[in-house]
Amino acid sequence: MLMDILEFPPHFPPTNKWKKFFIGVRWLGQDLSFFKTLKELQANRTAADMSQWGGGERQILAEKISLILCQQLGWR
Repeated sequence: MLMDILEFPPHFPPTNKWKKFFIGVRWLGQDLSFFKTLKELQANRTAADMSQWGGGERQILAEKISLILCQQLGWR
């Protein structure tokens, strides 16, 4: 079974200057609540999910990046 793709919603990133200026400002800027969902999807992935990267250099790179994000940003 393939894991869900982690991707930004169509409205992000903002494209005009006012939306960029008010990003993160509740009721005025872009809705950033999707970050919570993305974080939960990412946290639910297992080591077995990494096999979908196909092995080789691509998987090694993905694992190294994942480790850095885990250590530096506290991602699960």
